[in-house]
Amino acid sequence: MESEATHRRRRITDFFSTSKLVGPLRDHFSSSSKNRCLSSPVPITTETEPPDLLPLDQAQSSQSSQSLGSSVGQAHILSQGTGSLASSGLSRRAIARRDRVLKEIEDHFAGKYEGKPLLIKRKLLYREYRSLCKLISESTDERFRDYFNQELRYDYGRYEKDKQFVIRMPSAYHECMAGSINSHITDWLKDVREKRSLYKGVICEDPETINIAKNIKPTLATRVDLSGNTDDPAGDNKDPDLSFRLKHPETIGPGLVVEVAWSQRDLNLPRIARSYIEKANGRVRTVIGINLNDIYKSRRVGELYTGTATFSTWKAEFDSKDNVVSKCTAFRDADGKPNPGGTIHLSLQDFIYQKTVEKIKGLQNPDLVISPEDFSEFFVDALEQGQAEERRKKRVKANAERENVAEQDVVPMHDAAAQSRVAGENPAPQTVQETEIAQSAPSPARYIRNMWENRLRRRQRSTPQNIVQPTAS
Repeated sequence: MESEATHRRRRITDFFSTSKLVGPLRDHFSSSSKNRCLSSPVPITTETEPPDLLPLDQAQSSQSSQSLGSSVGQAHILSQGTGSLASSGLSRRAIARRDRVLKEIEDHFAGKYEGKPLLIKRKLLYREYRSLCKLISESTDERFRDYFNQELRYDYGRYEKDKQFVIRMPSAYHECMAGSINSHITDWLKDVREKRSLYKGVICEDPETINIAKNIKPTLATRVDLSGNTDDPAGDNKDPDLSFRLKHPETIGPGLVVEVAWSQRDLNLPRIARSYIEKANGRVRTVIGINLNDIYKSRRVGELYTGTATFSTWKAEFDSKDNVVSKCTAFRDADGKPNPGGTIHLSLQDFIYQKTVEKIKGLQNPDLVISPEDFSEFFVDALEQGQAEERRKKRVKANAERENVAEQDVVPMHDAAAQSRVAGENPAPQTVQETEIAQSAPSPARYIRNMWENRLRRRQRSTPQNIVQPTAS
């Protein structure tokens, strides 16, 4: 005799195989695959023609042109479907990180970036960075390649823990502050060349020293290679705000670097300074960092900002246990007044690699002094220039918004001919409400279970209950 559970299962199976309600659903699941479980999803497949096979070199050039686009009709490249040939060995996540950075570079090149002029820090591992450089080098847009290689200011640190790729967007504050320091140092070098500088309280007239001063040139924001391998296009590099380099056969890169931190909390000046000196093996002799973050935090529109401003100097030392010696000094107090002790004392040798200095005989060492009054003057000029730039951008934005509103103005009502013409060209849109409910195919087992539960509920509601009256004892 069959058990109750076996009898119930057989009735459900018979119902599923014969019912007209379940028939279409049963056919839908059974038509895809006979051996597939009824509860498994059914994939939707489409037949496509196989692609034409090309030689490897043609496939790479075709893939590169598809990924990077063309300069015709657009000023920047777009990485559309960068395929496996251009990014072999990269995972989907790695390709997504690379393409995100590429898109941001394109936006900067096209002038579409609408964020604040700060720092954009992105995670980009070494293989992803090499792939990015390869994609850009294969671009057909020469202007974009030149922009990435020469104009875009960015840092890349292969061994950084988190954010290896940093795009720098210097503001007017950066440019003006760095420009003032550049002018001051350039004027001092001119004094050395023209025998107006002091060395130990005496006018420096040494011909070798004067010749060295003639060959120290500002390289401004020129990219600094920190990888030690100039043949590697994807090595570590940084773009300082200002730098100076001695033209000498044994000199590679700048000897003095200036970094300005304005509104950039994540710009770790001590770490950056050590990176310059240690990765360049002391060829970067001196790093000057100007920290204006406290003033940025307390700024007010239309006013000169108050807050503490500091400078720090880091110098390479080859004879000490710690190869980097640092010193931090405030040149402006919290009230905006110059700090009497905030003076930078540098010398000519601070611009030159130490091993190069040892080979120059009889080199004197004139002093370079930047007083706190000079720094405060530089800073006030930078503030005024930055505020003027902010006001200009606000005017440009307001004018653009007014132009957009003017373009959307309707034709005056009294111009009936124009109204009819516009109405004919641009008919009023009709509102159509459509509701599309996309539902996945239900599982047959769940469908049958719900159906039987509903039938059981209906049967219980329709069947009268036998009420047993209690008997009196």
